[in-house]
Amino acid sequence: MSATEPVLSKRSALRFNIKPRPVKYRLGEATGEATIMNISTGGCSMADTTLGLSLGDRVVFCLDFLGDENNAEIEAVVVRAQENACALQFDITEEFKLKLVKLIALDRRENR
Repeated sequence: MSATEPVLSKRSALRFNIKPRPVKYRLGEATGEATIMNISTGGCSMADTTLGLSLGDRVVFCLDFLGDENNAEIEAVVVRAQENACALQFDITEEFKLKLVKLIALDRRENR
């Protein structure tokens, strides 16, 4: 299986195996940085978070690792929180789902 090949998870969301990479998120007016560990059409897990996040916090997740012209933002809720790590559940829309698949495909093509 390649690094970006999609697989169906037990949670029924399309999951992508990607290399860990930096991402940003917003909690209120503050912007934090983290390392994305995995992502699916339903959510993601992040490590090395710079803002303390708690269960139930609402954030805006910024998927911008391909540059300004290929980015996406989505609201999400923290569904698992640990020290400097968390899991987010996206407020998923079909538009975001399609954008995510496109971004992962672009990333795969650029990082072969």
